[in-house]
Amino acid sequence: MKKVLAAAVVVTAMFAAQNANGQGKATAAQQSLPPIEKAAYVDRYRAASAGKPEPDRTTLRQPKPIHLLGYLWVYPEDLGDFERHPLSAIAILNAENSHGRNTWRIPTPEELKILEANASLVGLGDYIYLATSHANGVLRLVSTGKSAGAKRAEIREKVLSVGHGVEIAGTVWARQAIATKDGDRRFKWDEATSKMPSGWRLPNENEVASLIKVFDKDAAKLASVFGIAAGGEGVSFWFKANGEYKGLTLFRDNLSSGRLSVRCQIFTNHSYIDSASIGIRCVLDE
Repeated sequence: MKKVLAAAVVVTAMFAAQNANGQGKATAAQQSLPPIEKAAYVDRYRAASAGKPEPDRTTLRQPKPIHLLGYLWVYPEDLGDFERHPLSAIAILNAENSHGRNTWRIPTPEELKILEANASLVGLGDYIYLATSHANGVLRLVSTGKSAGAKRAEIREKVLSVGHGVEIAGTVWARQAIATKDGDRRFKWDEATSKMPSGWRLPNENEVASLIKVFDKDAAKLASVFGIAAGGEGVSFWFKANGEYKGLTLFRDNLSSGRLSVRCQIFTNHSYIDSASIGIRCVLDE
C-alpha cells in the first residue's frame, strides 16, 4: 500500500515521524488491535462483496472538509499509512485547530461505512482505511464536535453574558483583577502566567495598544472597567510583548474633564523585574 500525501509539509512530517517512532504513545489496547485483510475489509465496509473486485479509486485532496449527512465532517485528505493509531499526532493537529476544528479523530466502523459509501465525494483511494476497530491502514480523520470557532464564540458569549468580561476593541478583558484568597492583587512577573485561570491569558502588546487608543477617548469607561479613581495613583498590570514581561500603568489626571494620561513602563532591568509587584488583568484566550 503506497504512502499518501498530506496537505502540508509540517503535517506530513508530524505523522511520518510518529509512524517511524512506533506510533508514539499508543496504549496496550491500541497496540493489540488486529490488522484487517483486504478481503475482509471490502466485505465489511464496501458495498461489493469480497468476491467482486472494487473498481480502482484515486485519492483526491479536497480544498476543505466535507460535511456528510448534516453531522459528520471529513478531513480533506489522507494523512498517511499506519500500523497503529497515531493518537499523539492527531492531538497535535487538533491543538493547531486544523481547518478550524479541534475534534478530529479516527472514524468508528459505522462512520467508516459512511465514508466508503461516499468515497467519490470525499476522495477515498483504493486502500484499507483505519477505523477504531482495527489497525494497519490509511488515516482519514472525521469530526462530529463543534468547530473551534464555534466553541470560542460560545465561551465568549457566556463570559460576556454573566458579566465576567467586557469587550474592548475586539478583545474580552476580565472585569476583575486577579486576587488571592487573602485579597492580594499584586504579583511578581514570574507569578503572572501561573495565576491565569483556565481559558485566560496575559494581554499582548497589540491588545494593550488598542486599549490605550480606545480609552484615550473615553476615560469614563476606563474608570468603570478598571476601577481607576481621578487623581489617584492609577492601576498597573502585567502584559507580554515578544516574550518579555512589561508593565502598564493607567491614570486619570482630571475628574472634571475625564482626560486620560497613560504611561507604559517597560521592565528591562532585571533587579527591577525581580522586585516589582503589580496587578494581573487577563484577557480571554481566543
